[in-house]
Amino acid sequence: MIRRIVTVVGSVLMILGVFLPMLSIPLLHDDTYFELSRGGGYTILALGGLGILIAVFGKFRLLYLTALVALGLLIYTYFQIDKRKTVAQSDLRERVIDSPLKGLSEGIVSKVGLRYGWPTMMVGAGITLAVPLVGSRLSRKEKD
Repeated sequence: MIRRIVTVVGSVLMILGVFLPMLSIPLLHDDTYFELSRGGGYTILALGGLGILIAVFGKFRLLYLTALVALGLLIYTYFQIDKRKTVAQSDLRERVIDSPLKGLSEGIVSKVGLRYGWPTMMVGAGITLAVPLVGSRLSRKEKD
């Protein structure tokens, strides 16, 4: 029963994280996962929903698949964001060499950062990955 509850908690955290601010862009807005990647947002929602179904039916080994796909997608998205930020910084240096707004624009790009939606989804995916890992060890100890 505890594994079911923990799985639902992890899955709900992944689902909620999709709607929370994930990326902060100063002076503009905060982006959710849907605004950054609609396909990625739907995928995380589907994986969270699948996690809840897995908890209901008690097929905890399937959580390896859902959690690893979610973690992989989030890590991939992180590196894409980091790549875009690096490209934006280099483009900014090339285009705004002697502009009076150079300091302001560099400051804005350097302040782009991750928000609390990111760790919410990562923690949720981590919890769903931990359930089958810890659960299989507990069931082995009970058999001994």
